[in-house]
Amino acid sequence: MGLLSDFAIDIDNLEFLQAILVDACNELKITPDHQGFVARVVDLRSQGHSREEILQSLRVEFARLPDRGHTAIDP
Repeated sequence: MGLLSDFAIDIDNLEFLQAILVDACNELKITPDHQGFVARVVDLRSQGHSREEILQSLRVEFARLPDRGHTAIDP
């Protein structure tokens, strides 16, 4: 499998990841193609974080986008 195995996503996690992406995109008002966004969600999930932990991390990390007009989202 080589390098492709590094990018494999367990099918059981696919719906979970999709739901987090949709929720986070809606809340943070960003698109899934924002640089590093999807990779960050997959990385946090691979570390064993729960849905709420992932969403909280994304709020902190992506709420500071310059085009958002503010510096943070209250948790």
